[in-house]
Amino acid sequence: MRVFPQLESALEEHRGTLYRVALRLSGNEAVAQDLVQDTLLRAIEKKAAFEVGTALRAWLVTILNNRFIDQCRRERARGAHEPVDGLPLAQPLPDPPPAWASLDIDALRRATERLPKDMAEVYRLSAFEGLSYAEIAGRLGIPQNTVGTRLLRARRKIRGLLEEEGT
Repeated sequence: MRVFPQLESALEEHRGTLYRVALRLSGNEAVAQDLVQDTLLRAIEKKAAFEVGTALRAWLVTILNNRFIDQCRRERARGAHEPVDGLPLAQPLPDPPPAWASLDIDALRRATERLPKDMAEVYRLSAFEGLSYAEIAGRLGIPQNTVGTRLLRARRKIRGLLEEEGT
């Protein structure tokens, strides 16, 4: 929206004064610039409220003061905020080690002995001998998918058995 030229030039004449007042109020250059811009926009929006023959500068400074007060109220309503860049952060507590970290091989072998034969055999070949799914499938003459399923079930069963023992 283009403002009629007389108002536009009149507003520009007072930009420096408005900036100095805004800087004095806010103490921050960026905030002062934003405040001046906001004031000029507000003056354009409310140009009908300006009484011709009165002091334009005083009217603009009043708008600026009111905008600054509104801004302070909004910030107070949001609550005080402090920059966190320099604040020391508390170190998070370390996660407790997982239960399996303290598991000994004997407890694992005992739990494996309690598995059904088909699961125990697949689990022993994988966990204790380190064979791949393909090698286990070849040795037992079963599909690789069956190896995966039995291993999954064996691991779940062993977890439950070890939890019962309190290991």
